[in-house]
Amino acid sequence: MRGNVRSFGRTACFDYLTLVGNLNLSDIEAGSPYLNGATGPLAGAQMLFSQTQTERIKVRELDSLLKNLGESLEVSMQVIEDAICNWQKHPTAAPNTGDCASSQATC
Repeated sequence: MRGNVRSFGRTACFDYLTLVGNLNLSDIEAGSPYLNGATGPLAGAQMLFSQTQTERIKVRELDSLLKNLGESLEVSMQVIEDAICNWQKHPTAAPNTGDCASSQATC
């Protein structure tokens, strides 16, 4: 199986490096949710900040808006990324505290 893994995608990189920081193996923390290449978190960010269902905000602007939101709420980008990924799955339902990766959406 190990020979089949050639590289990490966006989700694996984000989650792996966040885990390394959380375990204090290195002094690292995500500076943004890194939405470029994302599906679930990008959809959640669009839903959160778009004024209409058809409006699309540029990824760079969404990253900035989410970074500002995280700073205002005093939460990490891991929390922001997980929250918007989970929220986009069922925006009218109560928040899901489960693992974003366990759903059909790609986070």
